Amino acid sequence: MAHCVGCSLRQPTSFPVAPIAVEATTDGGTRTVYDTDGDAVGDYAEVASYAGRVVELGFDAGADGTFAETVWRDPGATDRCRRVFIILDSIPFHLVEEAYAGGRFRHFFPPSRVIVPFPVMTDLCLNELFGVSPATAVETEYYDGARLRDGWFGYAESDNSKWLSKVDVNIPFSDHGHVYMDATNWFDHELALFETAMAKGDCGETICYSVSTSALGVSLGRDGHVAGLVTLDRFCQALMHRFRGDIEITLVSDHGHNLRESRRLDLRRAATALGYRVSPTLRAVGDVVVPEFGLVSCAGVYTKSPERFARDLAAVEGVGLVAFRRADGDVGVVDRDGEAVVSVLQTEDRNGSSVPHPSASLKDGAPSGALAFRYSVSRGDPLRLGSILARMRAAHLVDQDGFASDADLRDALSDAYYPDALYRLHRAFDGLVKYTPDVLVSLEDGWYAGSPFMAQFLSEKAIHGNLNENNSFAFVMSTAGALPATMRMDEVMGQLNRIGALQSEASCDRDLTRGPGNGLPVK
Repeated sequence: MAHCVGCSLRQPTSFPVAPIAVEATTDGGTRTVYDTDGDAVGDYAEVASYAGRVVELGFDAGADGTFAETVWRDPGATDRCRRVFIILDSIPFHLVEEAYAGGRFRHFFPPSRVIVPFPVMTDLCLNELFGVSPATAVETEYYDGARLRDGWFGYAESDNSKWLSKVDVNIPFSDHGHVYMDATNWFDHELALFETAMAKGDCGETICYSVSTSALGVSLGRDGHVAGLVTLDRFCQALMHRFRGDIEITLVSDHGHNLRESRRLDLRRAATALGYRVSPTLRAVGDVVVPEFGLVSCAGVYTKSPERFARDLAAVEGVGLVAFRRADGDVGVVDRDGEAVVSVLQTEDRNGSSVPHPSASLKDGAPSGALAFRYSVSRGDPLRLGSILARMRAAHLVDQDGFASDADLRDALSDAYYPDALYRLHRAFDGLVKYTPDVLVSLEDGWYAGSPFMAQFLSEKAIHGNLNENNSFAFVMSTAGALPATMRMDEVMGQLNRIGALQSEASCDRDLTRGPGNGLPVK
């Protein structure tokens, strides 16, 4: 059956794998000439500035090598006919940064880092991107307060994916199993679907989602992602050529990938060994509900004894960090060597505070709330923030009660081992999902939790989910303009609107609140 499906997959418009000529320009840039129709004569040119970004396109060279038509790629232009927004599952920032440094994606401004929510899961990340949180749960298998809900049914119905209503083109969730078995061919097929959707009509905005990029990483690891990025770069070049430069392209990923072979941690067995009773419901203090659905390096556990269970689980091999909601509303954090508490408050409600007011962040153009956080350690340093906070105290960015502004912390902690951890742990227990687990687990790299059934069929060459930097940095870049170097996921749409990467409601009858995506058929 997989073979028959594979035979029906489509191919996007091809683009030459290499140019036929590269020439220096008088201003220190380059003109790269391609033969797009296979007649051994250059007919398309990309002119790059001294900085390396393509700023001019040339079409249909004559016998003398001059181009009959040139298009200037002026940044910030608002009259582009088409805009395409492509969401790529599981592409880590550092691989895109490497590709850009190696000369790929030169129609784009440099890629920006995007700090994603924890747990690092597609639905949670993309719900934040489009401003439609909360998700129903961390995964589609979850405890609703009465029973453990079936994950397969929820996945097929996409009931955890509010973001999907914003997407025009995607492979139906029912075909994702095929995608993970033949990722390379399905990625080509997805790109062909995206191209077909863009070609319909004269103008407009097309929002697309690719699951195949996740499958490339899971099945082939780093090499799968690298090959996928090369294919994607050529696809973007083909779009620029096909639409003669009259298009803006934005690429964004939902989260990163750790690109490591991993082995499964059986959380249900571990909980049983610790003396807890694994159950589909909670009746006694020793009961725990442990959803096991995807293959990810995080987990959510429901229990009446969150603090005790978190302390016990933190000592298990493969567990990197465990967080839980304390009775006082703060977030407790434990690892095998330490414990701490994350406290949060609204700075505007605190009279006499010396905490600097956080700078406003953008979420669809609106300022977010002003928060301050305190990290109180009783032993060890589970979030590995000691040296960073010491520098902040020396710079007078921490008040007498130990609180620092969210804005200062976001800047200071973006390069920490657990990036932006205070805000992300707070958000994990406050509004990210409806049925919030009592305990959230971040596994060490090299470990994953989840479905033993899926583990029989899927490779584990790349995993996501945990709180550390390998998973936590997605990317975004656009042909429309430059973006801040680092953003949170809920800031991305506001910044894209700022540079004109998205179609405004004033210039297009369609808007980002339209109905469900069409889920174009695959054959």
